Amino acid sequence: MSITLNQVADSVSVRKLRVPLQPSGRETLVSLSVVSVSVREAAGIGSRFPPRLREVLSQAVGRVSPEELPGLLAKHEADPANFDARIEQNIRELAPSLVMAKNEPVSPPGGFNSDLVIRTADTAVCVEIEKGHLSRFELDILKMLAFATRCKSERPAVRCFGAFIVPTDNVVARHVTGGGRESSYEYLTRLSRLVVKIAPLAVEDILLVGYGVSNPAPGLRTQRKRGARGESVIRSDGLLPGEVLATRLGGCPPELIVWLRKRLAATCQGLQEKLNPRGRYLGYARRGRSDVLYVYLQRQRLVIDIRLPADRAGQVRRLGFDVRPRLNYQGRAGWLTGIRVPYGTQKRGALVDLALEPLRD
Repeated sequence: MSITLNQVADSVSVRKLRVPLQPSGRETLVSLSVVSVSVREAAGIGSRFPPRLREVLSQAVGRVSPEELPGLLAKHEADPANFDARIEQNIRELAPSLVMAKNEPVSPPGGFNSDLVIRTADTAVCVEIEKGHLSRFELDILKMLAFATRCKSERPAVRCFGAFIVPTDNVVARHVTGGGRESSYEYLTRLSRLVVKIAPLAVEDILLVGYGVSNPAPGLRTQRKRGARGESVIRSDGLLPGEVLATRLGGCPPELIVWLRKRLAATCQGLQEKLNPRGRYLGYARRGRSDVLYVYLQRQRLVIDIRLPADRAGQVRRLGFDVRPRLNYQGRAGWLTGIRVPYGTQKRGALVDLALEPLRD
C-alpha cells in the first residue's frame, strides 16, 4: 500500500530507526537491517531532518530484500535496474506525491551530479547513494552544500537537506578514512562531528541511512576477536552463500574469485571457507584442519598467501605470476606469500592447480 507524506507519523524522531523486513512467506538466508541517524544527532544536537522524509527514505531501503541486494549492488551505475533505481522506485511507491529527479547536475558545466533530488513544496533534499568501499564522501558533502546554495539562490525560503544511503557492514578503504577500520556508516557518523563545525552550514541537516546484513545464514559462525582492529570472521562448511560475500564486501566479488571458489569446492572434499570482511580476504582449509590458503581481494588483483615453501617463489614466477613476499605472520612462518594475480589473468589453470596443492595434502 502506498503512502503519502501526510500519512506518515509526525512523531518519528528517534536517534536510530530500524526498519525490519516483512515476512515474505519464504526462507531467507539473511535479514537486512536499516538504521538512520542525522549529522546533528551524531554530534549530540537535535535533528532537523524532516521526520516524514526520514521515514520514507528508511522504508525505501528496507524494502530491498536480502536475496536481491547482491545483484542490485553488482549492476553498473548506468544500468537502469541497479540499486539506485530500486531505491527511487521504492520511494515513488511509498510517496507518489514527491517530486524526484535523478542525476541532476549540481554545478553545470562542472560534471557533478546528485544521485537523486527530492522536492516538496518547501523542501529540497540531495541524496547520495553509495555502495562500495572507495566512496568520496567529502565530495558528496560538497555537492550537497553546492546544491543547497543553488536552491536558495532560486528560492530563498526553501529548506535544504542532504541524505546518504550507505552500507553498515563494509570496510571503507584506509586512504579514505585515514587509517580506521570503519564501515561507510561508521565513518560518516564520525565525520558528522566535523561537518557540524561548519557555520553557517548551507544544509540544515544531513541524514545517514545505513543498510546491511545483520544476521548470517543458519550454520554460519561469526567470531569477533577482541584485538585492536575488532575483526569479524565468518566461517562455513563449504562455500559461504554468495549473498553473504556480496553484502559483507560491499558488492559482488570479481568474477575471478567467483570462478576460483567454485573450482576449489568442486575439487576439494570437506572444504571450509571463511571471510574476514575487514581484512577483505577469504581463507580455506580442509575440515578439521588449519588454514592453508588466504586470498586477498584488492582493487585490481588477488594477492595469495599459500602454505607452500617460500623458496618456490622462483617456480611460481616462471608460471607467469608476480611474487612479492610479504612480512606478515604467514611469511614469517615460511609460507609462500605475495602472489599477485590480476583479475584478467590468462593463467587460471595454473592458479587453481597451485591453490589446490596444500588442500590435497
